[in-house]
Amino acid sequence: MNLPCLLGIVVFSTVVAISFFFRGLQLIGSTKASVLSTLEPVVTFGFSAMLFGEAFSLLQLLGGCAVLVGAALIVSGKGGEPELAPRQASS
Repeated sequence: MNLPCLLGIVVFSTVVAISFFFRGLQLIGSTKASVLSTLEPVVTFGFSAMLFGEAFSLLQLLGGCAVLVGAALIVSGKGGEPELAPRQASS
């Protein structure tokens, strides 16, 4: 077993990644962090195509576009979320 490689994977893909995520969560807030998290598979998709020459089907490309459109709707505030009625003061 190649222990240094295993430790490198554990440290970088788990400990460092989660630490950076939680620090980013503190800096930008949960809403923006969740939008960025939805983009992670699309970014991975793009890098695998660029770096490894991975070919994708039309359905996978449409799925990536759907994720991007969903993230854009969340950021723009046009996701159809109902507005909350103002609270009335109790007497």
